[in-house]
Amino acid sequence: MNYLILILLLAPLAFSGAGKPVPRWQAGAETPTQSGTAPGAVNGNVAGNDANARKARTKQRDVAYLYTGNNGYELTYKGPHSVEKKELEDYLRRRKFSLETLLRVWTKDAGVALFYDGNALAGNLPAQQITLINAKDESVSLFFDIETHLPIKKTFTWRDPVDKEKNVEEEIFDNYRLVQGVMTAYGFTRYFNGDMQTQRFVNSARYNQPLDESMFDPNARYDPNKAPSKH
Repeated sequence: MNYLILILLLAPLAFSGAGKPVPRWQAGAETPTQSGTAPGAVNGNVAGNDANARKARTKQRDVAYLYTGNNGYELTYKGPHSVEKKELEDYLRRRKFSLETLLRVWTKDAGVALFYDGNALAGNLPAQQITLINAKDESVSLFFDIETHLPIKKTFTWRDPVDKEKNVEEEIFDNYRLVQGVMTAYGFTRYFNGDMQTQRFVNSARYNQPLDESMFDPNARYDPNKAPSKH
């Protein structure tokens, strides 16, 4: 069997648990270096690629960021406010090239070309590299651990519509742990043009957890201490 096919078969099974949904996760710290957000505790809840809620507690304030569909909101005690256009564009771009989207959508798209690039380095780790190119000529490279076939690095480029310069975004996945039968990354580091942008460390992750629908409604007064309703 071609090694590219082997990687593509094993990676989704190893990482996403043979079709299990994206996990509800709780992250202990996020330290942006470019966004201006002060380091602090972060709790995140994910209900698929199109709905993501994150609450950040910093020394300055409590704030939640909610992304649902193609909309983004900043939630404070004053109520919801749309995030800045650039921040929303950055999020939608990251979602489009997210590992979950690549493994669950791109690899099943007949219009995506797959190329096996052979041995490579992901940071200082030996890896196997593949490149995916879609019908819009957008490309992304994935790096898989040689022994486990788990994804350990992702990189893609895009051209800034203002200055026309090409930007390179990279994300490192590490500290994998077995959670409910699913190998789950507990460390995430994102780079922008070679500089570290954010680093996140996960304290715990759980799959198949019930999530209150009001959590993803910007106008709802979601109470995190209230048990989610059963459907």
